[in-house]
Amino acid sequence: MSVAIETTEDLLVLLKKLDVKVTSMDELRSLLMTINANYNPEEARQKTGKLVGITVPTSMAGAAAVTSFFLLGSGDGLTASHVGALALIWSTCAVVSVVALIASFLITGGRRGPTMLDKPPLGNSVTVDERVMAAIGRDLSV
Repeated sequence: MSVAIETTEDLLVLLKKLDVKVTSMDELRSLLMTINANYNPEEARQKTGKLVGITVPTSMAGAAAVTSFFLLGSGDGLTASHVGALALIWSTCAVVSVVALIASFLITGGRRGPTMLDKPPLGNSVTVDERVMAAIGRDLSV
């Protein structure tokens, strides 16, 4: 499950939906530090790029094959209109697949220099602002 938590309200909604019981500020601080420590945006981006690069071409080829099967199975043989339709179907499949593969390459960051994740973190890697803790604690009645 992947959820973007951008504000404290988003976090509150998530905690309420998951029915997470937080009874103290220390538990809340520990929960937030765990969430922050386990979220890896680079990994999520890589997963999305791979999904686009695999799913789109595969589904396009399947749709083109099924359409070709029904097109050729419902006629008096191979006519000029059938050849034109097949050319249109498979060229569309090819164009969409190439665009998806290029997008996948760009999303996964192919041929890019070193990123910030390649460098070791400086100082304390995970901190939780006390104002945020107080606001969430008030909303959760901790």
